[in-house]
Amino acid sequence: ADLPGALRAGAGRRQPGPILVDCTLGGAGHTEALLERIPGLRVVGLDRDPSALEAAGRRLARFGKERVRLMHGDFGDMRELLLGSGLVAPGEEEGSLAGILADLGVSSPQLDRAERGFSFRVDGPLDMRMDPSNPKVKPASWYLANMEADELARCIAEFGGEPEPFAQAVARRLVKARPQTTAAGAALVAACHAEASPTDEVAAEAGERSIHPATKTFQALRILVNGEMDSLRSLLDVSARLLMPGGVLSIISFHGLEDDLVRRTFAGTSRLLLSAASDLSETSRRSQGPFVAA
Repeated sequence: ADLPGALRAGAGRRQPGPILVDCTLGGAGHTEALLERIPGLRVVGLDRDPSALEAAGRRLARFGKERVRLMHGDFGDMRELLLGSGLVAPGEEEGSLAGILADLGVSSPQLDRAERGFSFRVDGPLDMRMDPSNPKVKPASWYLANMEADELARCIAEFGGEPEPFAQAVARRLVKARPQTTAAGAALVAACHAEASPTDEVAAEAGERSIHPATKTFQALRILVNGEMDSLRSLLDVSARLLMPGGVLSIISFHGLEDDLVRRTFAGTSRLLLSAASDLSETSRRSQGPFVAA
């Protein structure tokens, strides 16, 4: 597929070429593919997970530091991290980027490692911190031990998309039991769903499920723990200013809450125009963009 916007200009150019920020470096699959396809491209790879950065560093080592700079941090602080990379001088960051890419949500390595506490499919501590090295970020079990049921219910309804009656029932159960492990937390949510008869309002609104009953509650806890929506708002707020004319912003989202925020932001940002160009990567998730800065 054709490369959209300013990224096309770098396809035949050698260093120094255009700069792209991969806000969610993860396993570095997106970045590796773009570096291979665009010889002049330079990438600032961001991730708040130290283990992801370490693995990505090994995978991308062949491209050298001239083309890849890895930065540990939250993409909500993208401007500061971009300046910290040394590729852009202070005062010159606005209009400096040819591309911004964000693949939102949790990664497979995070889900697969029991000690990270993201998934109920493997038992582990109820943690869910994307950056366990940051002492300011508290694990999910801390929130269950310190939040009131009404406050937790609002989070489950907003971040998980659960019907309010079901969210309230789950929150009361979790706050009472204060589970410390993923298996215990998932079992409490599942029991809450199973105890509601098909005629109950809770069960009726929750509907027939093809997923585990705890899936949306775990999603809500993860978003709460990591402040994911606040980070996304900050990213969207600064992106249009950092992109050069023709610069590309591509957001890959997993759930409707993210998707709606991205759509509303782009609809209200006159400098961002939806491009007809194809997506940068194949994905089964929702892809917003690429959006091209005018």
